[in-house]
Amino acid sequence: MNLHEIGTIEVRDEDFSAPQDGFLGPRKQFLSVQFHCTHSGTEEWASHFSVGMASDAQKEPLVAEICEAGSPLNSGYFINAENLELWINGQLSGLCRYRLSGFGDQNLAASDWDEPDEDESAIRLSLLAVFIRPQYRSKGLGNLLSTQLAEVVASGLLTRILGNPIASSSITLTIEADFESSEGEAFFDNLTEELEMKINAISAATQTSIDITVNSGY
Repeated sequence: MNLHEIGTIEVRDEDFSAPQDGFLGPRKQFLSVQFHCTHSGTEEWASHFSVGMASDAQKEPLVAEICEAGSPLNSGYFINAENLELWINGQLSGLCRYRLSGFGDQNLAASDWDEPDEDESAIRLSLLAVFIRPQYRSKGLGNLLSTQLAEVVASGLLTRILGNPIASSSITLTIEADFESSEGEAFFDNLTEELEMKINAISAATQTSIDITVNSGY
């Protein structure tokens, strides 16, 4: 697996046209903007993030690079699919596909889970695919994208908790991924570290116990 990629996780009957957050539904929005520079300060980029704003025509050059790299990532993760998007100096330069599913989903199908879960307060975050253009690898942009993903997921989780009250005061969140490289593992590790801090804050603010389980590996 190349440095700029993270592999897929097997999800049975995954519907790539479905929204990434089953509670919030489809989204088209810009999220944040910031400058990012190397530790040496010799390079700087203006970056911004969005969800569902990139067209398939804008995604196709990135998907072509994925294929050229011989990656196992399926184009279905990105084409005709909602993504978290990284833009660098105005150009689409990174894509991420994830699924946040569980209680309160608008269209939660039984096939989204390996088997029905009796606990209505269970939530699952599946990191499915990430791709960042090769020229931006080893520059800290992967961490930037994973940190933004943590922010998006935490916001969606908070909205889910406040917008769909349940009898239980305890929630179980399972975070899962299947690695193809050490770089993919580093992306996931940063994601979980950032999420744990945000989830602790959500738990305190909502008086809801949130137990985190990590299911990952090669």
